[in-house]
Amino acid sequence: MPIFSVLFNEQAPVPRLPPEVAAQFAPGANVMILNATRAEFRSMPERPVLASNYVHEGYHLLQTVCTGYAFARAQRIKEVTLRSIRRSLWRDLRRNPGASALFFACNAAPEFLRRRFELDRIKNVAAVLIQWNTLHAIQMQAPANDHSLAGADVPDLFQDLALIQQELGEAGASGLSAWHIIEGGAAVFQLAYEATQTGADDLDATLTAGLPRFDADYGVAYAFARERCGARAAALFLPAAALALRYERPGEAFPGILEQLRTCEPGTEIAHARSLAGRRPRMAAAGRYLGTAAELSAWSWRRPWRRPHSYYKAPLAFLSRPDRPVDEIDLLGSPAQFFKLPHEFFQGLVLVTHDGLLAASTDSLELHMRAQLAGIQLRFDKRPRWEKQVLSDLSAWGRSVAQRMFAGP
Repeated sequence: MPIFSVLFNEQAPVPRLPPEVAAQFAPGANVMILNATRAEFRSMPERPVLASNYVHEGYHLLQTVCTGYAFARAQRIKEVTLRSIRRSLWRDLRRNPGASALFFACNAAPEFLRRRFELDRIKNVAAVLIQWNTLHAIQMQAPANDHSLAGADVPDLFQDLALIQQELGEAGASGLSAWHIIEGGAAVFQLAYEATQTGADDLDATLTAGLPRFDADYGVAYAFARERCGARAAALFLPAAALALRYERPGEAFPGILEQLRTCEPGTEIAHARSLAGRRPRMAAAGRYLGTAAELSAWSWRRPWRRPHSYYKAPLAFLSRPDRPVDEIDLLGSPAQFFKLPHEFFQGLVLVTHDGLLAASTDSLELHMRAQLAGIQLRFDKRPRWEKQVLSDLSAWGRSVAQRMFAGP
């Protein structure tokens, strides 16, 4: 219930990134958290470092809405998060059966009964009992080295998320994992975008010089491609990575796709990747072919037990249009298309800045819930801050009771 109550409390602070992290995308909520103010974001063309980091995290959004693997992973993160939140709610209701029943009975009572028997005061007493018992339980079960609220309230959530992350990082016979493809693609896309801003001609030299500024593993997939294709890897890498993420095991799909793409004429990499996507080459090591996110989402509509990811409804609708100006290969294969995307493509994305939320939706509660979901998934929610707020609320309630008891007639 603590996590559940935070989601529905618009006064709860939105998640904040550590100072050393410029931006982070939460695929399970379609939320991007920026270490910037709204004014800084709106003046992004004048802030090349912020723009570059935004492009990196924005590429993760593109991967999610363009590829079956990234889309399925986002759906799993969302589902395990919501499942844990529901478990938290029902567990705390069972822990406080009497107070919970009293609370909901007072809420459901007709207005004349609420006034006659002062049911609002009774409801407040029930809420205080629930809060106190929940606070005590959270403090008793909180892990020693975890200061997140979700870590104490729904520890099974992080076990599920850790399993998803472990699967992301598992390397196969090729030595590559899905993480290498996803993060390597974002790093190469970011550097390719920076090259378009600086006018650099030799993309391979730019990538070779720029990748070491990231953590070492970010360059593993590009080094793999360069070892086999030389300097031409600069043109082949992003289309190959885009197609690899249409398979169940992208790290194992990447080598085979790279070998088939390298046979094309220079300058035709995007067109050849599109042709290859139409053939859907089978690779036993790569596992099941998942297709694009739009294809996977359309299939999930036919299976009611697999709910589609509504947070990405707008970009998936855009990519499903017969008259779309660009397709998934265009978006993932070239940074030139990123800032040309229409506003409708980003409907559903929530941007969290230091001083508020930016989104197309005007439903403030929905925006707050999405921001808090991202904070939970990224482990940015803080238990001490929640405990302090609960104690403050209990103290305020105690003072109000004392004032009523000792007030004059």
